[in-house]
Amino acid sequence: MAEELLFVSGPLLVGVLLRCAPPSAGVLLSALLMETGTCAFVTSPALSEATRRPGPGRPARHGPRVPAGLLQPVVAAAGLGLALSGTELLVTAFVAQRSYDTAVVPWILARCRRAARWAVC
Repeated sequence: MAEELLFVSGPLLVGVLLRCAPPSAGVLLSALLMETGTCAFVTSPALSEATRRPGPGRPARHGPRVPAGLLQPVVAAAGLGLALSGTELLVTAFVAQRSYDTAVVPWILARCRRAARWAVC
């Protein structure tokens, strides 16, 4: 459900940003959203439960407290984020290089995502 929401709202957000703000605003907004998501993930009750301090009978660990199995989803999310943001930057650069109107970018992104969604299904 959250992924579908991103597929719908992402191109809309890009279109609004291109119409109302300079390109650097998109990069700044992206960084802000990533920071917000990271803070929400790190302060999640599920994560704090997984990284409890050792009690009696459990040996103390030295170094950073990382729950088992956390590295794989973090790497997958980072890869997905890089791929999606890279695609949006490449489409924006492609449109700018060929002197097209920047209002075309959200339409291209929506079309590509729609085609990709049907190719997977």
